Amino acid sequence: MNLHCRFFIVYLFAIGITGVILTDSLAEASPDSTFNFPDEVDSSDVHRFVHRAMGTEFTFMLYLREGDVGRDDLAPIAQEAFDVIDALEHQISSWIAASDTSQVNKFGAEHPVEVRSDLFELFRFSATTHRETGRAFDVTVGPLIDLRREALDLGKEPAPEEVSEVLRLVGMDKVILDMETRTVFFKQQGMRVSFGGIGKGLALDKAVEVLERFGVESGLLSGGDSSMVAIGAPPGSDFWKVGINNPYNAEENLDIVRLRDQALSTSACYHHLAGQTGKPCGIFDPRTGEAVHTMMSTTVIAPSGMLTDALSTAFYVMGTQGARVYCTLHPEVRAIVVENTDDNQLTPIHIGTN
Repeated sequence: MNLHCRFFIVYLFAIGITGVILTDSLAEASPDSTFNFPDEVDSSDVHRFVHRAMGTEFTFMLYLREGDVGRDDLAPIAQEAFDVIDALEHQISSWIAASDTSQVNKFGAEHPVEVRSDLFELFRFSATTHRETGRAFDVTVGPLIDLRREALDLGKEPAPEEVSEVLRLVGMDKVILDMETRTVFFKQQGMRVSFGGIGKGLALDKAVEVLERFGVESGLLSGGDSSMVAIGAPPGSDFWKVGINNPYNAEENLDIVRLRDQALSTSACYHHLAGQTGKPCGIFDPRTGEAVHTMMSTTVIAPSGMLTDALSTAFYVMGTQGARVYCTLHPEVRAIVVENTDDNQLTPIHIGTN
């Protein structure tokens, strides 16, 4: 699987962005990110911290706070934020047997499973977003991911009856959340949740909370090649300028996005642009189990990384009109979508006004 959509941070550095949905972990399959400082920017003004977690690299680009002398002033703060990401991974990753999520997957159909408050709020967010996106976003896709991965390994599409059977186990409407007891219960045996689609965005949100608590006012954080969150703006600028690279030509920008105290995520599938027309797109509609072919990429800008992660996938499934309806009802969200056309023309469609 090879889903490529690269972003370029015009003001500061270059970064690759990839949306990968066919995964059960918090990891993603992606090319290495590259961070290149333009000649006119003094790299000594900003400090880069990298940490591996959730199967990918988290990168913080942080400007010094007032009174800071150098990198050593920021290093302990960055490490504390990385520690929070590690703790979150051990709580929500379905690949860690002792995690709360794994315990829910193991026992959730036998009896209600009590979870910690952070994970319960993640379930509540998932249920709300599932409803508001018309079921296009769904964290109960674990069984569908398994089926699709097995079929991919065999080089074939799963049989329609196999998809229908698995879809009985998919749907947040089959998950019972009890707010009083803070428990999670599955209505169907064999159900399994995966937070791989929103884990990195949530991790970035948690990291921002730590950094801002210690007075960081300017920084750009990325989780792998699909999610980023901006803290403030670079000194002397009103925004971080993020260029979405043209997949035909990495030297050109498809579009420019301005970020300030916002998050950005993307989902994309460019197999046919790379001459890989025989490979299925790894983004699937959880309502039908089928691969989505109507879109090429969806980029979402919103107040939080968890929300942009969820919506970039959901909008890819919902299509342009569905994204329009959502953004009309939620003016804090905007999107840039590129539809899949017969002539492979890349025409960004802007949705939302914030």
